[in-house]
Amino acid sequence: MVIYLNGSINSGKTTVAKLLVRRIPQTIHIEVDDLRHFAECLSLEDAIPFCVEDAITLTRRWVERGFNVVVSWPISEPHHRRFVRSLDGTGVPVYTFTLSPPLAVALRDRGGRQLTERERSRIAQLYETGIHTPSFGMVIDNSDQSPEETVEEIATAVRPTSY
Repeated sequence: MVIYLNGSINSGKTTVAKLLVRRIPQTIHIEVDDLRHFAECLSLEDAIPFCVEDAITLTRRWVERGFNVVVSWPISEPHHRRFVRSLDGTGVPVYTFTLSPPLAVALRDRGGRQLTERERSRIAQLYETGIHTPSFGMVIDNSDQSPEETVEEIATAVRPTSY
């Protein structure tokens, strides 16, 4: 099984991903931001296609090894379609969840994280693109949920065909 966690910066993707990895047996987490750091010589816009490609490659390899995979990173609809298509033929279900707190919540320092002005600007930009309300997957307003409650909602949604 592959679980893709979409959403803005500071929406809770990494926190929820780490909890999912602990809850679901034989699961690894691909934090695409870590892949982004390999290409710091490129602008974000120039690096995105490479990051998507690398996330696809790593996800396929871990699936082929028999692991569940949780991928976390903001993703556009065209890149999401490509990601899902790339897993055709693997036989694994792909679930996408967008963590979507209201913009005012996403802009607040949460969970001990101190946002930089650059991050606040990027969050506003992502919300302008509609990252928080995509036409694919399930959208979760996690603003009034603990990370554990968000994990429970996701686990309930994927449980019929998984662990």
